Amino acid sequence: MPLLPPGCRDERGIALVMALLVLLVISLLSVTLLMTVHVEGKVSALSTRQMQALSLAEAGVAEAVSLIRSGDIPTNTNPRQVAQIFNTIPGSVP
Repeated sequence: MPLLPPGCRDERGIALVMALLVLLVISLLSVTLLMTVHVEGKVSALSTRQMQALSLAEAGVAEAVSLIRSGDIPTNTNPRQVAQIFNTIPGSVP
């Protein structure tokens, strides 16, 4: 068995333990970052879809108001009267 110089303790495995701890911390940080990016992407896609839906709904209401004001949809006293507005190219109503 080799003799250790004075003041030197048996610390042969500490570098490996420290390297593993550093790798663990870096791995946890990278996983956290990837999860955050994934969630932010989903939130962004949902926000975009919500804005598109709101724009389409507002356009439909504006078109309905325009048709009612122009007289294209008759107004009478029938409480069950229904008018349908389709979001298609004119002339291609299903």
